[in-house]
Amino acid sequence: MGVPGVADRLRRHPGLLEPVVVIVALFGGHLAVVAAVQGAGGVTPLDAGVHAWFVEHRSALLDPVMIGVSAVGGTAGMAALAILTAAVLVRWGHRAQAVIVLIACAGGEALGDVAKLIYQRTRPPQADWLGVVTSYSLPSGHALLATVTVGIVAAVVVHPCPSRSVRTGVAALAIGVVLLIGTSRLYLGVHWPTDVVTGYLLGGAWLAVCVLGLTVVEPQRAPDGTDAPTVPLRWSRGRRAQRISSR
Repeated sequence: MGVPGVADRLRRHPGLLEPVVVIVALFGGHLAVVAAVQGAGGVTPLDAGVHAWFVEHRSALLDPVMIGVSAVGGTAGMAALAILTAAVLVRWGHRAQAVIVLIACAGGEALGDVAKLIYQRTRPPQADWLGVVTSYSLPSGHALLATVTVGIVAAVVVHPCPSRSVRTGVAALAIGVVLLIGTSRLYLGVHWPTDVVTGYLLGGAWLAVCVLGLTVVEPQRAPDGTDAPTVPLRWSRGRRAQRISSR
């Protein structure tokens, strides 16, 4: 679909403009938090207090759990999730959605790296770390990438699903996973709380862009040229999923 086709689709579907508002709001929130951090000289009172609380409340039982969660939420874990999801989508005939999933993950990684270089925020004291990190602190790459990758995977699952309970359950699970990954970075002492918040906000903005892309690439046309209702994916073994678009 070319640019004129996308513009025409946006005009005919005013609801597609809602993600644009979300994108602007999330990115604006990200900039507001960054401004607050810079205004506080790099470490806000909230950062110092929350960081100290996590360091003081570590336990031998939770240490390996949080280290494992953090590893899963890193680049390798999120890339594996994106690639696996894309492979399933390609096999079921949803190539455009597969491409968007991969772009979302790769774009999230690049976005986090660029932001770190722009802000160049120093991490918490190295003596508090449970792990080794070498990059700048803001935003949290784990929080950003988990928001984008887990979010886009959840989106391709719930977008065609007609069941409200399933949609709610998948969304709740995705949110829980993302929050847990962000929390693991605070527990390990390698990020300030505002690093994680900015990661969520910036990642959420990029996720909204990608979800808008999912909406735009789905033709959802009936044979007579009018918009047709979305056909749910059939997640059954040994059968190709029914295509969302009619041919």
